Amino acid sequence: MCKRFFRFTVAALLAGMAGITSLQAQIGLNDDSEGVRYSILPTFGFSSDVGLYGGGILERTDYGIGIRPFSNQSSFEVTASTEGNFAGSVDHERMRSFGADIRSRFRMEAARLVNKPFFAIGNDSDFSNTAYEAGDYYYKDRSTRFDFQARREITIYGSEGKIDGQFLTSVSFSRPASNGSGTVFGETRPTGSRGGWVNMAGVGMIVDHRVGDVDPSEGYRFEWKVETAGSLTASDFTFTRMTAEASGYYSPFRNLVIAQKLQYLRARGETPFWELPMLGHEEGLRGYVSNRFRDDNSILHILELRMWLLEFMDEKIRLGLHGFMDTGRVFPKGESISSLVSGLKQTFGVGGAVSILNPDFILRGEIAFSEEISRLYFGIGYVF
Repeated sequence: MCKRFFRFTVAALLAGMAGITSLQAQIGLNDDSEGVRYSILPTFGFSSDVGLYGGGILERTDYGIGIRPFSNQSSFEVTASTEGNFAGSVDHERMRSFGADIRSRFRMEAARLVNKPFFAIGNDSDFSNTAYEAGDYYYKDRSTRFDFQARREITIYGSEGKIDGQFLTSVSFSRPASNGSGTVFGETRPTGSRGGWVNMAGVGMIVDHRVGDVDPSEGYRFEWKVETAGSLTASDFTFTRMTAEASGYYSPFRNLVIAQKLQYLRARGETPFWELPMLGHEEGLRGYVSNRFRDDNSILHILELRMWLLEFMDEKIRLGLHGFMDTGRVFPKGESISSLVSGLKQTFGVGGAVSILNPDFILRGEIAFSEEISRLYFGIGYVF
C-alpha cells in the first residue's frame, strides 16, 4: 500500500509539473487557436523492472491560421533507466503533404530493453509472481522502427462525416536475445527469436463521423487495414496482418461521454512473435503485465466513462475522471466461437485527466487491475 501511495503521489506531482510547463510555453496564440503551442512533460520514477528512470515528452502543435485539428504536430519522447534501458521516438503529423490534400504521419522509434516480457504464445500461458520477480519472463531486445501513413479524403457526407483511403508502410529491425536457458523465451524459442527485418506495406480505409478529434463527444469511427511483408518488401518474414476496429461516442449530458471500442486483429503466415496480435498493455486489457497475451488473433472491447469534473478560466483548465472496463482475449486460427466466449479476460480501472490552456493536450494517468497484478499508465490523450 505504501508503494502504491508513493506512485500516486509521484503521478500527482508529474501532472502538476506538466501543467506548469504547458502554461509557460505558449507562443503566438489567440482565442482562435492560431499560432504555435508547446507542451512539456518531464517524467521520472522507479520500478523493480527498470530501476530509476527519467526522461520527457515535448509536443509542438502548429495551428496555422484557424486550421483544425491542427496544421502540423510533432512530439519527441525519450526515456532512460539505470538498468540500461533506453527508448526514444519522434512523431510528426501534417494535414497537408507533398503539395496536396494528403494527411501524413511519420514515426521513428529506437529502443534497447534489457527486460522485455515474453509469456509464451496463447491465451492461457502461465504466470507466477515468483517467476516474474525472478526475471524468468524477460528477454533482451534492441529494435528500430520507421512508420509512414498517408491518408486522402475520398468523400464527405453529412455535417461531420468523411471517408479516407490510407496507404501504410513500415521498416523495422529487431534483435532479441535470451536472458538465459531457464527463461520462457530461452526454452520456447518462438518464431523470430533470432531477429531480423520486418518491412511491410498496406492499404486501408477510415470512416470518421466524430464531433472532436482529440476528445470526441459524439459520433463514430471505423478503420480497416491490411498489411503484408515478404520478398517484395525485402522482409526476412512472410506474413499478412489485418486490423478492423469500430469506436463509438455518446454524450447523454454535458461533460459526460460514454466511449466504446471493438477491435479484431489477425496475423497469418510466418509471423515473428513481436508482430503477433497482443493484449495486456496500455491500449487493451490494461492491468496485466506488458504484452501478457499474444497469438494469431485477438479480440478486444473497451468501455470508458469520461467526465470533466472541474473547469476554470472559461474551460482553459479542465480536470477530469474516467473509469474503464477492458474485455478480450487472444486465440489461434481455427478456434471455435464457443471457446472464444469462455476464455475472455477482463480488467477494470480508473484514471484522471488534465488539460491546461491547450485543449489538444490531455495528460492521462490510470491505474488498472487484473486477476494477476495491477499496473499504472501515463500518457498523452485518451486510449481511443
